[in-house]
Amino acid sequence: MTNKSVEACAMELLLKQDRTEQSLRKKLIAAGFTGEEAGSGIDYVKSFGYLDDKRFAVSYIRSTAGRYSLSVLRRKLSEKGVSSEDIEEAVEEAFEEGSIDENGEEELIEKLIRKKYPDGILPDETAKNKLFASLYRRGFAVRDVEKVLRRILT
Repeated sequence: MTNKSVEACAMELLLKQDRTEQSLRKKLIAAGFTGEEAGSGIDYVKSFGYLDDKRFAVSYIRSTAGRYSLSVLRRKLSEKGVSSEDIEEAVEEAFEEGSIDENGEEELIEKLIRKKYPDGILPDETAKNKLFASLYRRGFAVRDVEKVLRRILT
């Protein structure tokens, strides 16, 4: 057990980095607090509005929207313990504020391709396959990647 109170430890952890409730709970337990004590610390910081999974999700989408597809963003948030409801509300908010847009996936794919190949010329089939795999790992749909590649390469 630590000498700090669970409330002080929770506040200190949130000062260093915004976290989800799940992440904070894990950190508090790793610091030596019981699950019940961790819950008490979480309730404390929530009462001041310092812990909010939806706010975390909106911030995460804003900061990573230019690198990953929407499906990957949803999955990553889910893995961080954000509820489906909070994720969908955050996605909706991001759409409303323009952080992401419905037609943005193809534009983002094109931006990522042009960043690597500004002239739109891929040196060979191996380069095309590597590019395709890279975009696929970022969560972009196969049909969208193919569509953008056809448009750029013709």
